[in-house]
Amino acid sequence: MKDKIKDELDKMVEDGFMDEKKRDEILKELEQKQLEELDRVQKEVEQKNRLYNEYEDIREEVMLLVDKWFRYFAERLPRQEEVSFDEDSLTRQGAFNRRSVMKSRNLLFGMVKNPREIKPSVKPRFMASILVDVSGSMAGEKLKSARKLLVFYSELFSRVSEAFGYIRFSVDTFSDSVTEIKGYKQDYDSPQRYDFADGTQSTVKVRLMQRLATEGGTNMLDGIKKAAGELNKEVEEYPDYASAFYFVGDGGDTYGNAANIRNFLSMNEAERGFGEHMYSAILLGNESQRRELADIFGEEHTNVAPDLDLLIERSMEKFDEDLEEYLKTKLH
Repeated sequence: MKDKIKDELDKMVEDGFMDEKKRDEILKELEQKQLEELDRVQKEVEQKNRLYNEYEDIREEVMLLVDKWFRYFAERLPRQEEVSFDEDSLTRQGAFNRRSVMKSRNLLFGMVKNPREIKPSVKPRFMASILVDVSGSMAGEKLKSARKLLVFYSELFSRVSEAFGYIRFSVDTFSDSVTEIKGYKQDYDSPQRYDFADGTQSTVKVRLMQRLATEGGTNMLDGIKKAAGELNKEVEEYPDYASAFYFVGDGGDTYGNAANIRNFLSMNEAERGFGEHMYSAILLGNESQRRELADIFGEEHTNVAPDLDLLIERSMEKFDEDLEEYLKTKLH
């Protein structure tokens, strides 16, 4: 049982739900306990880390979908060949003609002497901003679904980025005000505790689990402006990245901003408007709720689904369309 408890503690530290100091304190206490007391320590660990157990349950639930869509994108993402050279790449005939090295027929017919290493790779430079409605109307099952959707997005984006290229993403929530969950420069998988604007310190995973709580009205405009502003800053720094904005909610704006939001989205100018980003709105709901969002985001940018699996499928179809558009215009 001791080994089981130790394994659980190590996993919590690895995923950022416990710091190393706290783990070491519990382990020290554990070594001093008699066998009959181990069960009590186990229950204490589980109680203190209820949030971690909730996260693990969600992660296990969505991992089949993460695996499915990771394989899907792994098959579709284009591959480009990068040729590496070492010091032996020079011969008596002089330096390699690098243009000829990059031509597959020259490699095939041996017209270039001894290219040392060819590494297949893909770099789909892509950035995404995810904005989630946590107003009062999202309470209950809708909020649970939103949390699952965010864990799915985060696990998939992190995995695609690690395996194939560079995907930068941020997560914000909004109701009456906007709360940052993950910034572009923060690592979802890191156990590091980041400083946030509200004065708190947290790993991204813990913040995602803690801060998705419903309250207040639906002030969509401030959330969209904040997401667009951050996207525009990122585009300035990474101009060769495609950019997309994903809105997750269950209806319209309750602050009377629908017309202002439409106008803002239509402005491609980065300083005063939304910028040149792809965007879409998705929600778990019915047709009447879809019409509310479509009135703001447009029919072609709005999808609704009655269950989470279908919602993820439709959101991934949109993500696929965005990648396809990017690959047509930005990759050489």
